[in-house]
Amino acid sequence: MLKYEFRKFLTNKFFFFLLCVFTIINLCYIKSQIIPENSVQELEVYSKIKGPIINEKVSAFVKEVQQADQTNPYYGIYLDDYDALEYAYNYEENIQQVIKKAENNVENAKLDSFEKKKNKQITRYYSHRKLEAFYHMDDEKALLEYDFSQGIILIFLLLGVPYIRVYERKGGMDRLSATCSHGQWQVRGAKTAFLAVLTLILSVFFSITDLIGFAVFGDLDGLGQPLYAISDFCFTPVHMKIIAFFFVSILIRFVGNLVIAFLIYICSAIFSNVLLIFISGGLITAAFVLITVYTSFSFSPVLLIKNSVLFKEYSAVNIGGFPLLMIYILLLLYTGINIVMAFVIIKGKRDAVSR
Repeated sequence: MLKYEFRKFLTNKFFFFLLCVFTIINLCYIKSQIIPENSVQELEVYSKIKGPIINEKVSAFVKEVQQADQTNPYYGIYLDDYDALEYAYNYEENIQQVIKKAENNVENAKLDSFEKKKNKQITRYYSHRKLEAFYHMDDEKALLEYDFSQGIILIFLLLGVPYIRVYERKGGMDRLSATCSHGQWQVRGAKTAFLAVLTLILSVFFSITDLIGFAVFGDLDGLGQPLYAISDFCFTPVHMKIIAFFFVSILIRFVGNLVIAFLIYICSAIFSNVLLIFISGGLITAAFVLITVYTSFSFSPVLLIKNSVLFKEYSAVNIGGFPLLMIYILLLLYTGINIVMAFVIIKGKRDAVSR
């Protein structure tokens, strides 16, 4: 059954046409978002300070900045690079101050209180941090926050799920499976598995396309640096390289995308009209996006799709007196919801399309 679903989809030329078109659009959009450092002055200054952070190199650059004035053609470049280098150079010292404050809070907190556990956690997360190299991190930051391709994935799901239902109805598979013992369950099980795999493939494909696009059109020299090398992630609770976080982020996005995919599929089981399926799925997706953007609702699946915001700082929720990171709560919640929805799809009553 699963092979049949893939064969059916892979023989659809329109799907590959859309994939090529959206891939080109995505790459063009990435190129439009990147401001390259093309000037000789920018490249010259950057070449002096990038790479391992060495005291002599930093001191020489600071001296150049101090001697420059506003008439110097390098003045604006100096200021931008000075701030970025200062962040990297002083990161260890600054994070140690945060750790000391957390340790003081632990000593002053009540025994086994939530605040005490939270500050202990902060101390553990922020210990042993140091930046040993400096790179411009603008493109790395843009890569992690880039979500245009995620919108493309949602469009694919909105178009693809109704197509799956229509193809089944036109081919008579819905009526044929209904006459077989456990036929509906087998067909639905195959379709559920196919939808999950398709969502994973789309999530991985467009994320890798993003990575390639930013690598080709931008500068990703800092991918091997810790996530906190990006100043916006200064207080991130995770301790991993940027490239490792990028691939972890793909899996988290997959969980969020799968929630949307299953909801659209359930709509396709309720409505027999393809247009209604498309509209209802679009409204559900739009509702989640609007709720996430314009309210303080913290449990939207869109947060898993746009998950970089969850890693920028330490944010814990009190669960039975124990501090649990919001990302873990969302992953557990929506993994459970996905399992429940998959069970409902497989074991549910006959849907509107098969009547």
